[in-house]
Amino acid sequence: MSDLAKRASVLSRRILPPVLTVLGLALLIVGSWFTINLGSSGSATFETTPNTRGVVVLTPEVLNRVNDDVTVTGRAKGDGQVWVGRTTPSDADAVVGKATRVTVDGAHVRDWSLTTKASGTGDAPATLAAADVWRQAVSGKGQARLTVSQANAPESLVVAAPGGSVERVTLTVERKTWFWQALLIALIGLIATVVGIVGLTGMARRWRAAEKKNTDTEPDPTPTEVSA
Repeated sequence: MSDLAKRASVLSRRILPPVLTVLGLALLIVGSWFTINLGSSGSATFETTPNTRGVVVLTPEVLNRVNDDVTVTGRAKGDGQVWVGRTTPSDADAVVGKATRVTVDGAHVRDWSLTTKASGTGDAPATLAAADVWRQAVSGKGQARLTVSQANAPESLVVAAPGGSVERVTLTVERKTWFWQALLIALIGLIATVVGIVGLTGMARRWRAAEKKNTDTEPDPTPTEVSA
């Protein structure tokens, strides 16, 4: 083996253990965090608390972002009525008009929140639920839930609380493989961390052995003769 190859081998043995340890810890933390938050069902739930007397409009950017079914739950303040309707984005904009609205157009994984922006003024049309644009609509006391498939994408959802306010909106996407993927990442991270720590321990032992060997091989100082 050439000197260059030997140096490269020594360098890799010195660099690999700390790199594996750091990378493994990062994968272990991220994988464990997703495993805990997704649960065994692989459900990712995002929410927002608009507390608005207007309507909440969920756009295709959040509803049709993945190929899985999306379940949206609207909750009213107290035990008020909640209404949720599904239609095309253009029809949703037309029926809501310039009324006060909170638009949901994205999601943040770091805090499992929905991103929103407020616009418009005035109350929602009194005939909102009676409009003939809705492909599906549900209502309930306190809360109402509607599941959106991706068969008719793009679509929008409108959430309203007639005579009250929409206190909370949650969006849930379920994909069982997400849980196993997160668990696999955590497992890979754990293995990499263990291998890295073992490598670091071996390096420390070799350094101590080399230091001890150098100390043992050092010649004793020659005593100085003292003349009478």
